[in-house]
Amino acid sequence: MPLETPHDKYMRMALELAAHGEGKVEPNPMVGAVIVKDGEVIGKGYHEYFGGPHAEVNAINTATGSVKGAVLYVTLETCSHFGKTPPCVDAVIESGITKAVIACLDPNPLVHSKGVKKLKEAGIEVIEGVLEKEAKRLNAPFFKNHIEHMPYYIAKWAMTLDGKTADRYGNSMWITDARTREFAKNFRLKAGAVMAGIGTVLTDNPRLLGPEGSNRNPKRIIVDTQGRLPLDSEIIKTINKSETYVAVSEKADEKNIKALFEHGCKILQIAEKNGRVDFTALSGKLLEQGIGKVFLEGGPKLIADAFAERLIDKVIVFIGPEILADPEAFPAVNGKNAIKISEAIRIRRIFAEQMNEDALIMGEVEYPRQI
Repeated sequence: MPLETPHDKYMRMALELAAHGEGKVEPNPMVGAVIVKDGEVIGKGYHEYFGGPHAEVNAINTATGSVKGAVLYVTLETCSHFGKTPPCVDAVIESGITKAVIACLDPNPLVHSKGVKKLKEAGIEVIEGVLEKEAKRLNAPFFKNHIEHMPYYIAKWAMTLDGKTADRYGNSMWITDARTREFAKNFRLKAGAVMAGIGTVLTDNPRLLGPEGSNRNPKRIIVDTQGRLPLDSEIIKTINKSETYVAVSEKADEKNIKALFEHGCKILQIAEKNGRVDFTALSGKLLEQGIGKVFLEGGPKLIADAFAERLIDKVIVFIGPEILADPEAFPAVNGKNAIKISEAIRIRRIFAEQMNEDALIMGEVEYPRQI
């Protein structure tokens, strides 16, 4: 393994800072910045919340001394356009920083290469591509939003050791223990939006909120082709706690739609595909609403639909210590295609950890090549 260079060291520090913004800055990217002068770190910052100052500005403003002649390490190309805040590139130029080390360029066409160009025109030396892969992985949702124009999906399910998410009667309470279930809710906040199908809502009547005691809750998306969400469900009872979208078919009963709207739901009317809400069309609508990252807690059919459309990017699976040994129990993913092992969807970059009596497995999704 090659030795870590000073550039790597400081960029890794900036990446660690950037990660603190997860779940708070979306649909913006997570960005971290470190300012180094004479071999010492004199400033640190990250993008803390959507609409707030960007990482470079925070690092400059909190520096312990003059940043004139210093080196800026930043995980994403410095922005050069007016958005919620003024262009960061102007603040960097005005600060007197003489070198900028950038992990990767911004995929947003409003910014791409323009920030680097402006820095160079101001006489600032620019080094690109330091820990580029790590930086792109950190902001994988942001890159997918701008390159594929789709939200980034993280599918989560809890299952028994033999791959069942519920017994033959639909009962899943409880496969994992209470501590594991509460821990899992943190992923909802990191995503910013949580999605479930109407089947899950009718069976489990979940609230789909953040962890107990949290002052934030994710947005909620219910995929409900016919608009059957019960008006006495926990979703409706807690409608004031979370912005809630209900995705219905364009053919759904107008009375159902009207009732849900009057109870505070935001309605997304989506074309059908095979008698269900078209997942790809829904995804485009969600991105239009500023939802670029979704934690999918659907049942086996909804998750299968998302896999079939090649939309799921990452999986988080909690495994309980039970074995049902029942062919009629509900599987984790209930697709319709009979495929060979050689054609299977695979999980890469796997992380595994024991949690009490349960196990957690996470990984990135790799789809088989289409011929």
